[in-house]
Amino acid sequence: MGTEEKGFYEKVSGKIRFYMEQSKVSEKELAKRTGLGDKKIRQWLNADFAQLGVEDIEKIAIVLGISPEFLLNIKETTDEEKRLF
Repeated sequence: MGTEEKGFYEKVSGKIRFYMEQSKVSEKELAKRTGLGDKKIRQWLNADFAQLGVEDIEKIAIVLGISPEFLLNIKETTDEEKRLF
């Protein structure tokens, strides 16, 4: 994995963690509400996205109240979001 790719995964992982904290959603709760396994959630929180699918991103984003595009840094960010991430 290249440095740029690793940085991307770490940024996405950081956003998931941040919005979990903001939403007061635990790893276990995120796994339950998305229908994804605890192990998979833990992997993603550790920036291991080997088996991350589009549907999984959508499920996580919905539970956290953000768009999939924002989670993946596709959407233009606001100044506040730039400051946080």
